[in-house]
Amino acid sequence: MLRNKRAITQAVLDQIDGPKDLEESILSWWMNIRSSGGMRLTKIGYECFKCANIESWSVEMTDIRSIMNKRLLLDLDRKLQYPYYIDYKDKKVVFYSSKEAMLAQLYGNIPDFVKNYG
Repeated sequence: MLRNKRAITQAVLDQIDGPKDLEESILSWWMNIRSSGGMRLTKIGYECFKCANIESWSVEMTDIRSIMNKRLLLDLDRKLQYPYYIDYKDKKVVFYSSKEAMLAQLYGNIPDFVKNYG
């Protein structure tokens, strides 16, 4: 199911109550809706993953503002293989892969993590 937004979205929809429109969910849950696009979730997607009790790992990032760099966001989109959510308000990145979360935690900042990941 690696980088398959359609399958991931359907699996999460199967776990939650409410409307089950796959196409609408894809449009509202993902920052980049192209099938080959990145795995970054929108706030709505993040909330739906939480409602479905999908296991996640939060990594605090003191340098969260550096993630606003467009090049860095593109690198995250290209390199990360599992869904993730950037929470600028709480200064954290929520990963849905323990491996990606662990590596981000070890590097301690997003630019170094992205540079060395993948």
